[in-house]
Amino acid sequence: MSKAELYKVTDTEENKPYIRKNIDFEKTPFQKIFLIMSEADAGGGDVISKLLEKSFQYLIDLDDMNIRGGQIWLAYEYCNKNIETLMDYITNRDVKMVNSINEQLSKLNQPNIPKAEIYGASDRSVRLVLDVK
Repeated sequence: MSKAELYKVTDTEENKPYIRKNIDFEKTPFQKIFLIMSEADAGGGDVISKLLEKSFQYLIDLDDMNIRGGQIWLAYEYCNKNIETLMDYITNRDVKMVNSINEQLSKLNQPNIPKAEIYGASDRSVRLVLDVK
């Protein structure tokens, strides 16, 4: 990583498709967190269940990476469906995994699907943009 730049994200029509509602992990009931994170995607829900057997922190990290629903399943597939590898990649904010998710989603030609990020998606007022080399 050569540099990091902070910039503000405003809630404009242009940005709305990429902004997911924040989750208050301290006040939101667990069942609702599960539904929000899975986005009613069965594959994503299955992976969430596996991650929860290890640590709730993985959900917080995925949310901060703007990875939910089908994106969770894509991340799991990227890791050859190995939950330990996925846990490692989430913990280390693996750039290649994030890029793979975004690349696969771009092929669907649906611009309203939010992009996965490395850091900062759970704080919508400020995002961290990393110039990764």
